[in-house]
Amino acid sequence: MSIPVVLVSGYLGSGKTTIINQFIASARKKAAVISYTPTNITVVEQIHDVRKRKSILHECLFLKHSSTIQQLETSLEELIEKERVEVVFVELGATVNPHVIADELSSSRQSLFELKNMITIIDGQNFWLDFTSDTELYVHDADGYDKEAVADIVVSQIEFCNCLVVNKSNGISRESLRELKWVLEKLQPTAEIVELEKITKLKELLNNNPFNLTKTKFSAGWMKELNQKQNRFQLIGEYGIGSFVYERTVPFHPERFQKWFLQYPPEVIRTKGIVWALSDLTTPLLLSQAGPSLTLEEGSCWESLPKKSRLVFIGIDINREQIVAQLDRCLVTEQEFQHPGVHDRSLI
Repeated sequence: MSIPVVLVSGYLGSGKTTIINQFIASARKKAAVISYTPTNITVVEQIHDVRKRKSILHECLFLKHSSTIQQLETSLEELIEKERVEVVFVELGATVNPHVIADELSSSRQSLFELKNMITIIDGQNFWLDFTSDTELYVHDADGYDKEAVADIVVSQIEFCNCLVVNKSNGISRESLRELKWVLEKLQPTAEIVELEKITKLKELLNNNPFNLTKTKFSAGWMKELNQKQNRFQLIGEYGIGSFVYERTVPFHPERFQKWFLQYPPEVIRTKGIVWALSDLTTPLLLSQAGPSLTLEEGSCWESLPKKSRLVFIGIDINREQIVAQLDRCLVTEQEFQHPGVHDRSLI
């Protein structure tokens, strides 16, 4: 029988270690914890890591540390085969992309262990501070290390999970908590969202919505919006949290679009999609926005994709009509489309 493995992600200060300790105490099983922190981490993470070791050692008989995927897999095998543990928690470093780790573990020894749950811990008190931060940190991904905005890190952890646990919810008002839950549901509509204070048994949390790699890969809110192919404005809840898809088969004028891009609507909290610009007729541009983080990168090629712009907008009290009108004014005219050489300045 394969041993359940639980991945736990969350940004700095979200309370991953404390929550893992609670899980272990309630599980009443022979448990182990692997703290996965890449070698290239921030000074703040190093301080947090020292505190974690002191905290977890009091709660768990088996504690291992790993800084590479190979070490992580080796630690899992040793704990299961030699120590005969019944459940393993893997606490991911604050800047680790959970998608990368889940991919690697899912292709490992499936007969030995099973990735049972991908949990992301949300700091209820400081979520908006983290989400609106323009700070950049070094992160570990499939290609090594790169700089990434805090907002992007937080969103990647939310969008790739099957369970969102809101911690420190007692420190905010019930109205703020409800708003936060609506935002989380819009960003990740398929994950179970629970407050830590309301979790009674670990068994219930692990079995209610079991992890499925393929399903989770395509479960982000912006993917759902694109798949629905509905351009109408869709509201959720009572706090003006809504979304819509902008789709046009006419390319953008690079200068006009860049001007709009640099004055991005502040009420939009998440954007994802493809941009077709007159200056890049053969290559799609990939737009991604999370809070203050805004990137526009070159994609591979159109191939079988229809040439058109498709953008998902998610925000609070966003003015769909205004954004659509602004973007429409960025589209090229028929005359500009017939003479693209005049407007060949690339957007990136």
